Amino acid sequence: MSTEAKKRPETRKSRIINEFAEVISDLYLDDVKDPSKKAIVSAMVSESLGESASISLVEILTAELANRLDNYFAEICDLSGQIINLPFHYVSKRWYQHRARRGLMPSDLGEVSKFVVVFGNGRTGKAAGVRFVDASEEPDPMLLFSTSKRVEVVNAAILTHQTNIRKVLGSASISDQDAERLEGAMSGSVQTLLTTG
Repeated sequence: MSTEAKKRPETRKSRIINEFAEVISDLYLDDVKDPSKKAIVSAMVSESLGESASISLVEILTAELANRLDNYFAEICDLSGQIINLPFHYVSKRWYQHRARRGLMPSDLGEVSKFVVVFGNGRTGKAAGVRFVDASEEPDPMLLFSTSKRVEVVNAAILTHQTNIRKVLGSASISDQDAERLEGAMSGSVQTLLTTG
């Protein structure tokens, strides 16, 4: 089977994600290593509309693109990271304020925690932008903090699912033999994940 046949169909969502990822990649090539959502939207509007566009058209497009960027930010950043071939983490509004004032990389873990956001989407701790980390910035305390927090989130999710599954396995609807088999399979899968991950 050819690679063309294996490709997923292009959808509106995938086109939007691809467009944003290309804009972020272009910003990175223009030496913007940590574009804010506002800068990403602004670059996309500038690419899409000419200078003669009306203010109301610019405002409408800006609002719509900002909404789409918020909705798909994690997927857009994943694709951008693949295109640029660098690890990344999400940053808070405070990062941009800190960078504008001081311009220095924070080294204190307490300070780093103010600038890193674990989730790209969602209402709590919403990211204000993304920061790509190249080899010249290693070891990078912000990337380390982000990765540590992501590991904590994954481990907590695994424990939550295990607890919920064990409740179901303890019900009378599942035989003791099947419950033991599934418990063993679950424990083995988690152990494999933890040792190989």
